[in-house]
Amino acid sequence: MTNQESEIVNLLKKIPLGPPELDVIRTRAQQLRDGVLCTRGEAHLPLMLTTFIFETLCLQGQCSSSMLRSS
Repeated sequence: MTNQESEIVNLLKKIPLGPPELDVIRTRAQQLRDGVLCTRGEAHLPLMLTTFIFETLCLQGQCSSSMLRSS
């Protein structure tokens, strides 16, 4: 199962993420945080997928901050 998670995350990292994709990730992350989105019952999200979401949103935040500073 870990290999499958790793493969999925590696494929996700290859997808170019524009504003619409980041909005979807942000919305789903907020739903997971608030307990509204439960796709696995009581099980937690796999660590690799959680890390992907976190890194994606953090990197987006860094890019936005650096763009604002350079303007």
